[in-house]
Amino acid sequence: TFEQLKTAIESSDAVISLTNDIKAPATVSGDYALVVPAGATIEIQGNGHVLSADVTGTDVAGNLQADSSNYSMIQNNGYLTIDNLTIWGGAKSAIEVNSQNKDYSLKLTNSTIERTGSENTQGGGIRNKYGNLYIENSKISRNYASYGGGMLNEWGKLVIENSSLNENRSTVDGGGAAENKGGYFLMNNCTVANNYSNQNGGGLHNFACIENANMTVMNSTIVGNVSGKVSRVVADFVITNKAGVQCSMLSVRLLNITMLLQHLIMTIH
Repeated sequence: TFEQLKTAIESSDAVISLTNDIKAPATVSGDYALVVPAGATIEIQGNGHVLSADVTGTDVAGNLQADSSNYSMIQNNGYLTIDNLTIWGGAKSAIEVNSQNKDYSLKLTNSTIERTGSENTQGGGIRNKYGNLYIENSKISRNYASYGGGMLNEWGKLVIENSSLNENRSTVDGGGAAENKGGYFLMNNCTVANNYSNQNGGGLHNFACIENANMTVMNSTIVGNVSGKVSRVVADFVITNKAGVQCSMLSVRLLNITMLLQHLIMTIH
């Protein structure tokens, strides 16, 4: 049950193996359904099951749901490993890594994060704040946010390999699939497809603010992403490189990238 999972996670170090799908209640105490304690080491073996909010942020088609549950599924304040689990979150990020002045981490493998977020959240699928985020063989799709529809990396380290970011959406300023805000971002052998942003970066957005932002994308396919900031006829604003007022040190490296039926437009402001 949800209460059993909550108790296991809060017990500090634990290896948890799910035997059935789990749905969170309609309301929870605070902004997070599940909280990994500070410094704890938690491993969740999903075994193909689903962990979901009571009402997901988007429906199966990726449309926002007005009555979605107003919480994040997991706040990670320690060292969290998730394998073979599907997470359908509510109106806020499915997973938030909170690691300022620490070295906390999230490792996500063979998993899916989808149907999460709202117009008011930042980082629909995952929000990584100062942490170390590693994603492999996973799918991040149909999530929704103001910044970073699929993922938002804020001053952290993010490595994503052999994964896909599809049909995510951001409504304010960039990163339909993902936004890198003052952090380190490495993508290898991934597909970024059919994502949308109302502003910068239908696919990816690299933004230096306060701290440097470095993005490397290699051996990947970027296709069908749309930005509302350019003509809808030339609907292909994929990667933007934007320096904030306080910091102008940023870089984007593209290695062995396939771009299909679209232009790559890079801007420095």
